[in-house]
Amino acid sequence: MSIFCRTYKKTMSVNLENQIWMDGVFITLKLSNPALQASIYTVCDMLDDLKRVEALERVLDRSPIVEVKKIDERDPPRNPSSGFSEVLTRLVKERRRDYGVLVQSTSGGRIPFTTMMELRRMGRLGPVGKRDSGYSWISLTLNRKLLKDYDINEFRKLFLEVCTAVEAFYGGSAEDNIMCVQREIFMAKAAKNPLERKKNPDFDQEIWDVYWLNYFGAGYVQFWGQDKIDRLAEQYDVTRFVNGAVCVQTTPKPVFADPNAKGITDYPWKRHMYDVLGWNTFMHETQKQGKPGQYVPTLDDHRRILKQK
Repeated sequence: MSIFCRTYKKTMSVNLENQIWMDGVFITLKLSNPALQASIYTVCDMLDDLKRVEALERVLDRSPIVEVKKIDERDPPRNPSSGFSEVLTRLVKERRRDYGVLVQSTSGGRIPFTTMMELRRMGRLGPVGKRDSGYSWISLTLNRKLLKDYDINEFRKLFLEVCTAVEAFYGGSAEDNIMCVQREIFMAKAAKNPLERKKNPDFDQEIWDVYWLNYFGAGYVQFWGQDKIDRLAEQYDVTRFVNGAVCVQTTPKPVFADPNAKGITDYPWKRHMYDVLGWNTFMHETQKQGKPGQYVPTLDDHRRILKQK
């Protein structure tokens, strides 16, 4: 997720607690022009599995907030996304290595904002039974100066439909300062050396954090048990899916970053999730990382469940 972190030049109007010199720039919490972020993860090889790619294409075509303009810089503009899978197939044949595919889409008319999607294969995706940290990652971004209920509702719908289409094992969505910028600052300040900060979770041991939308595939539901999912439903809105997954929505609308927060866990609406699933299940500054399979199912567990479907 760090790829979407915004970097800004130092300004006197920003509280020093909300900025840090990192990677050659000042990274600063910015509360204007909010954006929604979503990161979706699947053990399907989305750069090779045309069945999943075609399902993703149908989701993009249906969404009123997405008009796919470009898939590859050499690809001519298009609308709707017809031909997405064909272009992606060509790219797979031309480049026999991991790479990202960026889909930029600009909505016109009464909804002037930009949505972006990046599809990337992370690491090796190997057979069940071998230690493999590979997975496919899909990122969605919605930018608008003022997020309205329509935008938020359609983005939530798009997020859930993408999760279902790609058989996601995990997905999260939140306002970008909470999901990316602020957590980068907190993690960097907690590290002895900001350049050696922990950037990404090991999905065999942990998950990102508690967000506005939290999609947990069947592997998590089976691992934690229905009792814990029912306990989450005591304070959160839980949507259950026929594929065994659930989406836990912690707040009715995305919460914006609190500039006075002292750490990643310093948000009251997150605490019930921490209490039920365990504070060390999530990656934050004070987490004590567990062993593979201790707090969360492993990627191999997710692969076995997918293979059974």
